[in-house]
Amino acid sequence: MKSLFLLLLALIVLTSCKHKMSVEELEKANWTTISNGLAYINMEKDTHLANPHFHFKLIAVSSIDSGMQLKSKPATPDIDSTLNELLKGRLNDSRYGYLKYNPSETLLSVRPLIHIFLRDGYDSSNLTNDIITIRNIEGVKDVDYISKEKAKEIYLADGNENWDKVLDKNPLPATINLSIDPSIIKPNDFDSLKMKLKQIVPMAHDIDMPLRLREWEIRDFIFEYTRE
Repeated sequence: MKSLFLLLLALIVLTSCKHKMSVEELEKANWTTISNGLAYINMEKDTHLANPHFHFKLIAVSSIDSGMQLKSKPATPDIDSTLNELLKGRLNDSRYGYLKYNPSETLLSVRPLIHIFLRDGYDSSNLTNDIITIRNIEGVKDVDYISKEKAKEIYLADGNENWDKVLDKNPLPATINLSIDPSIIKPNDFDSLKMKLKQIVPMAHDIDMPLRLREWEIRDFIFEYTRE
């Protein structure tokens, strides 16, 4: 009788223990992509969970030079809130697992546009060739041109005041706008892409990139998540 009790106790302990993955295992694992910058590994399924809130613990952070580095601490309240918002309506059948989060790729998917502001002396006869050359860059999706006149129309349509009474000429620049595929063009590619665009369009006054990223934003963060 005693041995049966001990066996049942052992089974309870074993079934209540979650399988933990090492950092090395997590690096080599097959992750399921949710969206840009967000992927997961479902370690324990449960279709009867009523509480949609996840709890996160930071497990590892990628290093630019040497891969993943072990970290172990609770997620800060703002990260916890951000991740719960990103996962709203997702992973409804998951009680426990791992989440990989790259803030830069998530942010980039929200605003994947680059604006090339042109000087007033830009020769519009170069426009067709410039657009074709830009379109041929790997990872560039769409390219369009907004003239100074069209820029003014958009400005006034947004309810802004007309400057005709105080200015002799239109102060808004013409622009070449391009959207990019964040799965191909990563934040680390921005500097080389900006240099390439300046070579294609020497009359660019400025080039507005999608993000001004801090170093920590271009890293992968791995969290362990649980949901009761």
